[in-house]
Amino acid sequence: PKGLAKEKAEWLNPGLVGLVKFLKGEEKLRHATLKDFWEQ
Repeated sequence: PKGLAKEKAEWLNPGLVGLVKFLKGEEKLRHATLKDFWEQ
């Protein structure tokens, strides 16, 4: 991304997908529980 301060940063491609459960009634993903994950 533009404005990156560190010249030696290494950007990775997304590779994991996660299934999360969060508190009912919350609009933000706060206090989430990771239920499962897998490689994309």
